Amino acid sequence: MTTGSPLNARTFAVIQTSPGSVVNTRTRFRFREESGVVSASYKGGRIREGALVGIRRGERLEFRYAQVDDAGRLDGGCSSCVIEEEPGSPIRCVERYEWDSREGHGVNILEEIAP
Repeated sequence: MTTGSPLNARTFAVIQTSPGSVVNTRTRFRFREESGVVSASYKGGRIREGALVGIRRGERLEFRYAQVDDAGRLDGGCSSCVIEEEPGSPIRCVERYEWDSREGHGVNILEEIAP
C-alpha cells in the first residue's frame, strides 16, 4: 500500500544501505514538503552535512542530493524514491540512487522515526 502522507517535519533513519552508500544507520534525514516540493537536510555517521531537493508525484520522489562526508569530500547525485506505508508501520522511503561525482549506484531504505 502507498500513501499520500505529507513528509513535512518528519525524521527518517537509514535502516539498510548498499555497499557503495556513504549514509549509514546513524544518518538522520529531516524532511520538509510544500506544494509537491520536497527538501531535506541530513547528517550523522559518515555525513557531516547533506541536502536534497526534489519533486513529489504521489508516492514517488525524484531529487538531487549533495553532501560532504567526514573526510571533507563533496559528492552528489540523483535519486528516485518510492514512499511506502503499511497500516501500523512507520513510513518508509526506498531510494534508488546514482552518483554523479563518483562511480556507483544502489538502494537505501529510510524509515520514519520519532524526532
